[in-house]
Formats: sequence, C-alpha cells, structure tokens
Amino acid sequence: MRSCFMALYTITNEITDMVEKEHELNLVNHLKKAWVVLFDGFMVEAKWLATNQVPTAEDYLRNGVITSGVPLAFVHLLVLLGMVKVLKHSLTTSLLSSFALTKIVRLWDDMGSAEDEAQEGFDGSYRDFYLMENPGCTPQRC
Repeated sequence: MRSCFMALYTITNEITDMVEKEHELNLVNHLKKAWVVLFDGFMVEAKWLATNQVPTAEDYLRNGVITSGVPLAFVHLLVLLGMVKVLKHSLTTSLLSSFALTKIVRLWDDMGSAEDEAQEGFDGSYRDFYLMENPGCTPQRC
C-alpha cells in the first residue's frame, strides 16, 4: 500500500512540476482533491460489499461514474493543459462526474463486465440493480 501511495504521490508531483514550469501554475491541490474523490468512491463501494448492502441503481451509477476514473482523467487533462480558469470556476470533480460522457463510459464498462466476466460474489452493475428495482423488466426488454 505504501509503495502505491508513493507512486501516486510522485507522479502527481511530477505532473504539477511540469505544469508549473510551462504555465507558471501550481495545481497540485486540484489533483490531490481529484484523487481523494476517487478513493472516497472506492470506499463507498467497499462499504456496500462489506455490509452486503445493495445500492439503488441511481446511487450505484452516481458513485460508479466517479470510480470509473473519467472525472480524474478530466482533471488531469485540464491541469496538463493549464486550464486554471476552468478549474477555479467550480469545474470540480463533482461537476465533471455529472457529464454525460462519464455516465456513458461507466455504463459501457458495466455492460461489458456483466457479459464477459465471471463475477464471484456480488459486484453488481447498473443493469443488475435496475433489474432488481424493476422486476417486470428483463435484460432483453424494458
């Protein structure tokens, strides 16, 4: 765990050092916040699994968008481009996670996982949770 943290810490600081040299901006706090949001999302999923809690489809999708990593990638992209005005004008990870693209990526990944992976335990997918909430639906029709 310590080596993983050190790798993230080192890479994040290298990115911000590079951006600071090129754009004269220190955006390390934006990247740190984005990583915290991602890890918080992982903790929510871990809690669901540890307590056998079944989230609603909407709760799963809201958290799944964050854990897809897309908002984190967007923040890194904006930092690398030196777009400090965009970051400072409330375009934070929570706003990025509401973009349709992030939902599409999460749902696309879930559909592939639901069909391709032999899931041990109850990992779930948006489709699984939606079908549980809507018993009249089937994967082919709803």
